[in-house]
Amino acid sequence: MKKIYLRIILILVVFFIFSCTGRALAMTIVLDPGHGGKDSGAIYKNIYERDITLKTTKYLRDYLNEYDVKVILTHEGLASDVDFTIYDRAMVARNNNADLLVCLHYNSGNASGAEMWVTANKTLPKYNKEMTELGNKILANLGQLGIANRGVKTKLIPTDYTDIYTDGSRADYYGIIRYAMRGTMIDSGVRKPAGAVDANIQNGEGIPAILVEHCYLQADYGFIDSDEDLRKIAEADGRAIVEYYGLKKKSEKIEIISDDEIKVLKGDKKQIVTSVMFSGNNSKLIYTTDNSSIATVSNDGIITATGEGTTNITIKLDGTDITKKVNVTVNSLNDDEYIKINNLKEQNGYLYRINPKTTASELAKNFEVSEGLEVKILADNLVGSDTRVSVSRKETGDVIKEYTAIIFGDVNGDGQIKASDYVLIKNQIMDDGKLKPSELLAADVKDDKAIKASDYVFIKNYIMNDDKIRIE
Repeated sequence: MKKIYLRIILILVVFFIFSCTGRALAMTIVLDPGHGGKDSGAIYKNIYERDITLKTTKYLRDYLNEYDVKVILTHEGLASDVDFTIYDRAMVARNNNADLLVCLHYNSGNASGAEMWVTANKTLPKYNKEMTELGNKILANLGQLGIANRGVKTKLIPTDYTDIYTDGSRADYYGIIRYAMRGTMIDSGVRKPAGAVDANIQNGEGIPAILVEHCYLQADYGFIDSDEDLRKIAEADGRAIVEYYGLKKKSEKIEIISDDEIKVLKGDKKQIVTSVMFSGNNSKLIYTTDNSSIATVSNDGIITATGEGTTNITIKLDGTDITKKVNVTVNSLNDDEYIKINNLKEQNGYLYRINPKTTASELAKNFEVSEGLEVKILADNLVGSDTRVSVSRKETGDVIKEYTAIIFGDVNGDGQIKASDYVLIKNQIMDDGKLKPSELLAADVKDDKAIKASDYVFIKNYIMNDDKIRIE
């Protein structure tokens, strides 16, 4: 009796895990490039449907392969004498116990636009309901490319056919959907393969399938006449699938982001601001210098320029082999040279107290330099976070010091404070590790060395009330 109870508990636990994780579970997607082999599909000018469906499918596979999902193609291209039936294609999905079968096609005729074909069977939500929802997402994405929306549709087999599903309903007209759902085919009342048992769709044995007619070859020719167009169409499909099923990207490449080069004056300090792009919690960084007589570096990444010359600072992610080198050049001023900065706050190579919507010419007025030096601001108009300011010698053009502008709240670096900045700050709090170094400094609106809810609340209030941002 105890064993029975334990078995029941185990079953309930498994069911609970499955129910809670839902679409987050790893899934198998089978992609079917329509036509191929003996079947060229539709033809218009120099375009054969079999060719563009194969290209689109491969682009879609490449897109989905960046996510935690198994992608299988029904074929990689067929010889001209091969007859690869729609039943064979559906069986690839069934034999791999696919969670989704996507059939990629292009239309022929006198109309234009994209349309989706799905099963009419409503036995379970994953059939008609979910495929309709997915189809609408794909149509919306294709609409962004300019392709008209012809809707999500269903079509049943004619009434004089005896082809039905296990719930007694008439089967779908399109064979690849019908075979994926039931697992067998009926020809003149004879079930094939002989002796096969239909999939029990009430118990979920049918494979959800969607047939995507992306557009018409004739009227929509401009959307498909280049490989780049086909890639955009594939990515429209892919984004819809990723969003609908909540797919997560495979472990991203671990990368340390920082400035590649730093130019400072002897005696100055410069903070190396870093962002670690990776999945995991270990973000401890170790800093070392190749030559301490030129530059030393503290445990928190502050460089002190001790002598003239060039050296490298190495940043290492603790416990890994991942490193980043920063080239540091230390210069010195001659006795008759000087650099003065008025009104702004300069700290460790970063410029603060810059107001939003400050132009490059306005920022330049805050600098006073000796006759042989010149200030260059790398901004076309407005100064934004990450705008670089350099001081160089007029005669040689050699840069002797660089600064980076930071405007609290201007996270995207366009020199203004807008809703897009608010969104970046909010996303950073929810999904740490996405902002670049200068963006991290700009996102710390309250200047308390942390990015918190108070920062994006401040920005939201600023946008709504046009308040003055607090700049120190």
